[in-house]
Amino acid sequence: DVLRFNFGDENYDKSHVRYHVYGESGVVFDDGIAKITATPVNHCKNSRAFLFEAEGKRLVFCGDLSYTYSDYPHFATDAENDLVVVEGAHAKLTSRSVLEATKSTKTKKLILTHCYDGVNDGETVKKFFSYFENNGTECLKAYDGMAVEI
Repeated sequence: DVLRFNFGDENYDKSHVRYHVYGESGVVFDDGIAKITATPVNHCKNSRAFLFEAEGKRLVFCGDLSYTYSDYPHFATDAENDLVVVEGAHAKLTSRSVLEATKSTKTKKLILTHCYDGVNDGETVKKFFSYFENNGTECLKAYDGMAVEI
């Protein structure tokens, strides 16, 4: 079911899961207390990055990105964030395109998730983190059961 959805068949009628596909970009939820904004990313047809805002806090969840990070969400660079969650499975984190895309990231904390050692080994992750840590950002690698307070 998930593969059918990922590759464009969000209306697959035999699915036990009902999907909601967000528009190209913009606010998808706002109750006056919390707001969620979506923007498309190039991982596959229905992929989105999200900005969550509530109680004066900002959290950016990138989801899976293209291998060049050309779709790195503007949310992560256009204002100060409390947390940015970025993936490390599809792009070499120390490649010129990734470093260029992420260089203007404004965040207090960065969490690397979905990290694949075949693409980004421990040394690569350490080097990627150093670019952020040199600017005062706390960097963490996600693990099962991880909880973070912002």
